[in-house]
Amino acid sequence: FIYRIHEKPSLKKIEDLIIELKKWTFKIDFNSLKNPTSKIFAKCIKDNEQHPNIQLLSKLLLKCMSKAKYSTGNIGHFGLAIHDYTHFTSPIRRYPDLIVHRLFWMFYFNHENFDEISRKNFTNELEMLCEACTEKEIRALEIERNVNSFKFCQYMSRRIGQQFNGVISFIKP
Repeated sequence: FIYRIHEKPSLKKIEDLIIELKKWTFKIDFNSLKNPTSKIFAKCIKDNEQHPNIQLLSKLLLKCMSKAKYSTGNIGHFGLAIHDYTHFTSPIRRYPDLIVHRLFWMFYFNHENFDEISRKNFTNELEMLCEACTEKEIRALEIERNVNSFKFCQYMSRRIGQQFNGVISFIKP
């Protein structure tokens, strides 16, 4: 089967997160973040619901998380706090959804029309398909960000000299 997996944040990302969070007045048990769970992240949000910078907290927590990916090995989905997770929407949305549909069809609905060899061949391809789907999703996200950056610049190019209020949420050296 294929799963949408999401690993725990790396120790380095957690250390960076703690440094950033200490600059604000969020109510957070920093020791609990050293061994993060989805519940700890949710508690951080809940304990700071009324904080004027709650959106910043959400962004910082999200930024420290690893990227979700597709795999045949199920390690769970940290961000959703779900142990067994896959996409299962419509096959027109994502190729991984189509793969899930094919697997269900092959093993459940039409089992008698797929011999052991054809099932084995398809399942042997799954890891390669998972890697390809993850790579394409990352590429699509990069393209989306580039297009958004271009459109932001295009929009703001007509507003040179104007002043705007904003919030700096992160500075990268």
